[in-house]
Amino acid sequence: MHGHRMFDQVEFYGAAVVSEKGQVIIPAELRKRFDINTGDRLLMIGAEKKGVWGIFLTRSEVVSNVVSQMVQSMFGAELDEILETGKNEGSLSEEPEKSE
Repeated sequence: MHGHRMFDQVEFYGAAVVSEKGQVIIPAELRKRFDINTGDRLLMIGAEKKGVWGIFLTRSEVVSNVVSQMVQSMFGAELDEILETGKNEGSLSEEPEKSE
């Protein structure tokens, strides 16, 4: 079984050099295409398999939306609802009762 493609299209935007401070400049065309602006918070996600690695940059809202969709499909409720219910019932802060 083949997994579904996460993206419709992948494009190459150029290469970057890591500075002595560990900084990388995101090419202007890429910043413009994805509306990346000064002060935007980006999450950096890395993966490695058999010595081959890659880094993925995304906005924090994207990850938040994905997690919310996963919770909705798994539990049939919004994440905020689940957290609030657990908070009110004490299940998030208290240890479960032990049965004897």
